[in-house]
Amino acid sequence: MLINRGEHGLKLPPSEVEYRYFQWLCERGGFSNGFLSIPVSGPGACYTHFNLAQLLHDIPFVFTVPNDDNRVADVKQRLRPFFANFESNFSDYTCIDIRDVSVLEVLIAFAERIDTDLMMGIEDEHVDRSEYWLWIMLDNLGVSGYDDDSWNLDAYQDVRQKVSIFLNRDYDSLGRGGLFPLENSKKDQRTVELWYQMQEYFIANEVNMKKVYYIMDEETKEIVYVTDNHPNAYEVIRTYWNLTDYGIYGGTMDEPMYESLRATVHWDGSNTVFKKKNAE
Repeated sequence: MLINRGEHGLKLPPSEVEYRYFQWLCERGGFSNGFLSIPVSGPGACYTHFNLAQLLHDIPFVFTVPNDDNRVADVKQRLRPFFANFESNFSDYTCIDIRDVSVLEVLIAFAERIDTDLMMGIEDEHVDRSEYWLWIMLDNLGVSGYDDDSWNLDAYQDVRQKVSIFLNRDYDSLGRGGLFPLENSKKDQRTVELWYQMQEYFIANEVNMKKVYYIMDEETKEIVYVTDNHPNAYEVIRTYWNLTDYGIYGGTMDEPMYESLRATVHWDGSNTVFKKKNAE
C-alpha cells in the first residue's frame, strides 16, 4: 500500500485497476525502485519517487505542435495495451482507456519509443535503457530530485510549474525549461516536435550514435554477433551460417550500449556458434 502524504501527496486511484496500473507505471519507470540516472545526492543515492509519479499522472498531457500527437498514440496503442496483456487479473480496463493521457504515461512511453526505435530496443538486460532515457528527461525538466523523503508543498508547486512550462512550451528558444535543453541551435525548439528535439539533444550532447550491424538467430531471437563494420557482418554470416537461420540487421545505438552488447557475445574461434560469455 502506498503512503498517503496528505493533500499534496499520494491519493489512491478510484478503482483497483487504476491503482494497479499506477503501480505498474511506477515499476516500469523506475519510480518505485529508486532508479536515478544522475544521483542528486551523490553516488549511490537511491530514493523512491511515488509522489512525483502520482502528480505527473494527475496532469493531462496537452500539445500544440504537429506530430506531438504521436506521443499520445504511443500511450493508447502501445503502453496501455501492453499493461492489459501483462495484467490478466482484470476483465475491464475501460477506466484506463477513457481517462486523459497523462504526462507520466507520455514520458514512459516516449522513453520506450526511444529505446525501441532509436536504440533498436535490444531485449537484453545489459542494453535496455528505457529508464535511463526517462530519467534524463526528468532531470532536464528539473524534477528528478524530488524523492518521497523530500516531498512537500513547495516540491508539489515547483513540479506543477515546471510541467506547465514544458506543456505550454514556455521555455526559451533553446529548449531550456523543457525535456531537451540545448546550448546552441538554429531552430526555435518551441516549434519543434519532441521527437526531433530529442534527436538534436542527443547529437549536441554527444550521445554517440553509431551505425551497427548485428546477427540474430531467427528462431531464438538471440543476438549472436554485433559489429560496426557492415562488410564484416556479411563475411561472418556468409562464411559460418546458413542465411535462412540467421539474419543481419542494421540500426543505431550509442557507444556505451554498443560496447555493453559486444561484451556479452563473442566467437570462440573454433566453430559456428557465438556463445554468451555469462553462460560459460
